[in-house]
Amino acid sequence: MKIVGKPTDLIRTSGGLWLESYGKIRDVGGSSFRPKLNVLQRRIDAIYTARKIAGKPCRIIGLKPRKKGFSTMAAAHVYHQCRQYPHEAVLMGDKEDTSGTVFRMISHYLETDQFVWDSDVEHAGLDEIRLSNRALIKMSTAKSRSNIRGMTPQYIHGTEVAHWEAAEVVLLGLMNAIPDIGFNCVVLESTPKGNSGAFFETWQGARWPRPDECPDERLYWKQWESMSPDNPPTIGAADADFVRVFAAWFEFEDSYIRLNEEEKGQVQDTLDSEPWHVGEQELIETYAVEREDGTLVLGDEVEDADVWEQLAWRRSTIRNKCKRDKNNMDQEYPRDPESCFLASGKKYFDVDAIRTLRSRIPEYRSIFGNLKASGAKEATFFPGKDSSSMFRIFEPPSHGFRYLLVVDPMTGADQTEGADDPDRHSALMLRSPYRDGDGVVHKGKVAARLDFPSTLPIYSLAENVDLLSRYYGRCVVCPEVNNSGLALIVALKGIGCPIWQRTHILDKANGVSVMKDGWQTTDTAGRGGVRSLILDALHEALREDLIEIPCPNIVHELSIFIRSANGKLEAPKGEHDDDVLALAIGWYNIDSGSIYQIDKATRKLPKEFKHLIDGAQDGDDGRGAHRW
Repeated sequence: MKIVGKPTDLIRTSGGLWLESYGKIRDVGGSSFRPKLNVLQRRIDAIYTARKIAGKPCRIIGLKPRKKGFSTMAAAHVYHQCRQYPHEAVLMGDKEDTSGTVFRMISHYLETDQFVWDSDVEHAGLDEIRLSNRALIKMSTAKSRSNIRGMTPQYIHGTEVAHWEAAEVVLLGLMNAIPDIGFNCVVLESTPKGNSGAFFETWQGARWPRPDECPDERLYWKQWESMSPDNPPTIGAADADFVRVFAAWFEFEDSYIRLNEEEKGQVQDTLDSEPWHVGEQELIETYAVEREDGTLVLGDEVEDADVWEQLAWRRSTIRNKCKRDKNNMDQEYPRDPESCFLASGKKYFDVDAIRTLRSRIPEYRSIFGNLKASGAKEATFFPGKDSSSMFRIFEPPSHGFRYLLVVDPMTGADQTEGADDPDRHSALMLRSPYRDGDGVVHKGKVAARLDFPSTLPIYSLAENVDLLSRYYGRCVVCPEVNNSGLALIVALKGIGCPIWQRTHILDKANGVSVMKDGWQTTDTAGRGGVRSLILDALHEALREDLIEIPCPNIVHELSIFIRSANGKLEAPKGEHDDDVLALAIGWYNIDSGSIYQIDKATRKLPKEFKHLIDGAQDGDDGRGAHRW
């Protein structure tokens, strides 16, 4: 944001301007120097300054790359605020060393600052600073908070929040202690620790900064909006919303290695040549900007380097600081606000596979609509708007293809009342892999789904599952029988829907068995059961790139799926894994699906579906092997 006025007034308004004009920090050798704000610090300061001018609460949550000055800027804001207001500030880290580092920065500001404030120092101790305007700066830890009881903080700086013990409980207490009106600050920053927990959930619920909260009023975050969407302000309480701050590693002026032309050519000639630095071409395709002189650079913040020098820095960092592991690079020096969460924590599915799935989503096309029964065993599709549609079709049914409809019903009878985010149904139509007339093998695919999210009553769910089964040639339906699955099976059988059956062994020694309806997911101690079996099979399929997943929600659930502390494979707290389990069941049993058969002379591809299949002409599906 742009601010005008007398120099002293500007310095009192902007903590960043004070830091560049009067603040001093120490380098690694202990010498003091006056810093110049980097891209991340400018973005933090723009939000702080905008909220200060407006006299409104300031709530910032930031993803913290290593050694890029987030804490330096936050410490400057604590100091800047307390020198002007009789505010109480709390510095809280995961341990004393963390919060102590920030406290020592503030102490150094106090010792070296030459700006004339209206307040003086009354006491500067090892864990607190008192000023003559009744301002108080106090150090604490998330684990031991007894020394801040009784305080009413107007500035809370939480550092390494993702690593706090019982972070959810600690933040609940802190957020309820700070006023909801007037200018006060909460700044939460951390390196990521998996896509679960209080820090991750707060980040996901936060919004991106508005133009007046961005340096030069430019919405820099638009480059990541597809993977980290903006959230609308809370109606009636927008001032309490957290605002995200992020800067990619390639946006920093010190993230490059100076190269001569020959060395630049060597980097260019060896793009993605080693497994440990794969991803270079993707970075260029996604973020490269061409300057007026034709030089390529990642992002538009760096002026004194080009893309080859930036990639040389990335290679050096991965090799020397990240143990030759590009996932460590994504966590410690993120390129976007999504991959760092994926790279950290105990993810179950392969991170590179998930990244590939996500990158392909914009390439897929789909159509929303509703189905209506026509005849004894068929259904007709009517295109509609996504907001009023029950179904989403990614690929229409084709003659000779094998389909399996999998349903994972939500827990309990109807768990929709009294829950902020209730469980929901997942109904996925899977098309099996196939070999075309030229002998080319094509991947399996999620062809359609009951649109997300679905919390229909069981009988309504059964009716819609039956319609989708009809539309794909009366294909067999595989319900998961855990929870409310038995009630679904009864409803489906009542309307004549074909049910997938499993073999249930009664007497293994004598080979006595019976057929039972639906799929039953079980697991045993040490992950020895069916749940682990089907998830392992899905893990391998994704790693080997055997299945197309055009649905963003399925990819999201795959990306957050973890191995929890007790060893269970599941979604993190507050998230869902309905689509993951449905996909795993379907993929494991895909060969038992039904083959779609139709007289190709009687029906052609409806016009509304032609945009879904490349090259589709007059009933030809574009592959030259099957017709509608």
